[in-house]
Amino acid sequence: MLITLITMIGEIFFGYKTHSMSLLADGFHMGTHEVAFIITAIVCYLSIKYQNNEKNRYCTRVRICAWVDKLPKKCDGCRH
Repeated sequence: MLITLITMIGEIFFGYKTHSMSLLADGFHMGTHEVAFIITAIVCYLSIKYQNNEKNRYCTRVRICAWVDKLPKKCDGCRH
């Protein structure tokens, strides 16, 4: 995530300085990737925070975030 952010800033800066449309476009495109990383991090945080909340009707353990060590690989005890 940090490498993407640094590269994005560099591409936008040097694209602006050299009037390179391709560097500017790629820099802004990398910005959309950074937004996707942030959304994924928020979802993972919320799924960990509310995984044992009894008010939730569905399982909040998001399988897409299974790479996070704190999340179990299997969804046990969820009401479906």
